[in-house]
Amino acid sequence: MVSEILRMAVEQGTGSQAKGAVKARFETGGEHLSIPVPACGKTGTANRFTNSSFIGQVPGPDPGSGRLTTGAGYTIGCYVGYDDNQPMKSEHLAIYGASGGLPVWIDTAEAVVNQPAYRGAIEPADLVFDEWPVSDEVPQVSRIPVSTQTGLPLQARQRGADSPAVLMGALLERDETGYPALKRNFEPIEGELK
Repeated sequence: MVSEILRMAVEQGTGSQAKGAVKARFETGGEHLSIPVPACGKTGTANRFTNSSFIGQVPGPDPGSGRLTTGAGYTIGCYVGYDDNQPMKSEHLAIYGASGGLPVWIDTAEAVVNQPAYRGAIEPADLVFDEWPVSDEVPQVSRIPVSTQTGLPLQARQRGADSPAVLMGALLERDETGYPALKRNFEPIEGELK
């Protein structure tokens, strides 16, 4: 329940600047992939603007399955403020959690997910498909254009008429929290991801 509250703070609340901002970067066959990693967390602003903070988490790859879980994740806290505790507010500017701690947190979280050990333990396709919204009851099936190099979905600006398409997406099972999980129905084309 707490994770869901913190996820919604990023999805729709004061931490919305972090939504889609933490990206794992991969290269394969001359193609550059930048895939958002889910995040959750909460901004904080002290009385009189004496400090601003963001405490959040990015999931990490489970050593056994490679699937992203909060149990294997990283909790990161960023604090911004003066040593003498003076307010970070003037006539024209005030530093809130979203404008002080959160940008530092995003940069730190992105450095964590781009460490070779983190990227090497995950499958980029799992990042893409775990992020797709799924209704609690209705399976979703879509035909989407994919890269011939990686098998991952192409962004709108990359899609061409000759891009292959796969039928993907089905509500196959619920995850450990009881939420429906959208699963991919193909393996990416073999190749080394750097």
